[in-house]
Amino acid sequence: MGIQRDIWKPYENEWRIHLDKKRKVNKIVKEASGHIACEYSKRGNVFAWDISVPDSHIKIAKKIYKEN
Repeated sequence: MGIQRDIWKPYENEWRIHLDKKRKVNKIVKEASGHIACEYSKRGNVFAWDISVPDSHIKIAKKIYKEN
């Protein structure tokens, strides 16, 4: 398995996940107590998000991240 560059830990009790699928973003926000930390847009169209997830819910978020 390669390095997961879309999941990182910027702070002691917080993880960040970079996603470009809105359904996964909504699912992580709802099920893993995440919140949108950053939105990436081009010409007014949002195309990716960074989701902040607490340490206690990262396993749930990683499971959602790996779903097809």
